[in-house]
This record gives sequence, structure tokens and C-alpha cells, in this order.
Amino acid sequence: MAEYEGAGRFHLTTSGDDYEVTVRRKIVDTTYQGVTVPAMRPPEFPIATGVPVVPPNELPAIREPYDRYVVVGAGKTGIDACLWLLERGIAPERLTWIMPRAPWLIDRATVQPLPLRRAEDIAEEYAAKHDAIMRAESLPDLFDRLAAVGALLRILAG
Repeated sequence: MAEYEGAGRFHLTTSGDDYEVTVRRKIVDTTYQGVTVPAMRPPEFPIATGVPVVPPNELPAIREPYDRYVVVGAGKTGIDACLWLLERGIAPERLTWIMPRAPWLIDRATVQPLPLRRAEDIAEEYAAKHDAIMRAESLPDLFDRLAAVGALLRILAG
């Protein structure tokens, strides 16, 4: 909740206070990725007049249920929105999910650190991923091999 102003100076957006830090080694700028989430911008596609659009983080504020829900996108936010609606009793037939044909996802169970996992399992999975990468003959083959060793998951549309 702070804005970096350069030269070690920050402005707290919540309180309005300013403060300065001494940089001991270096400044790491993580803003280069330019991550945006649905709540940060309007939809990038046209919306018909009168159609309500609700960013996923505002779903809990809905007080009158809709007849249908449409979730656009298969990233983490889209997946979380679908799961949240289903967990709150929205019947699957009232939910439409617009997503790419077959997105690939990293299986989070395979990237958890110690002590959440055994070191032996991490080493074995690393070796399997390395082998899949080294043996792959094309990008599609690489993704199939990584899926076969459990490093990637694929959501297949039905």
C-alpha cells in the first residue's frame, strides 16, 4: 500500500505519510511485469447496455442472485471465480465459463517448498521435469511430457 517515488522514498497511500529507506545492496523493480487483474481495468471487450459486469473481487457484494453467471478467462482469477460461485450453491448449468480450448496450468502441489513436502519428492519431481525437458522434440511434445510427469495440468473443455 505504498508508492515508490525513487531514491529510496515511499509514500503510504493509506495514511499519506512519507518515509525513506537506506538501500544496502540494490533496488529490485518488480513492476516490469505489469500485472493487471480484472478489478484494475474495464473489460477489454464490448459489453451490451444493461448487462451487469462484476469484477471477481466484488462477487461477495452481490445481494440479489443473477439467473446466469458468465466468467471470462482461465487464469487463476477466472478459476477462483468459478469455484467461489459453485461453492456458494450456484448450479453448474447456471454458470458459463469462457476460456481457451485447453489451457495449461502448473500443478501447485509440485512447487510447494519444504517443510510442506518431502525433500525426496522434490528431488524426484525435479529430475522428472529435467528429463522431460531434455527429451522433448517440440513444444507440444514438451507440454505432453511435463503433463505426463505431473508438472502441468490441462483443463479440457467438455
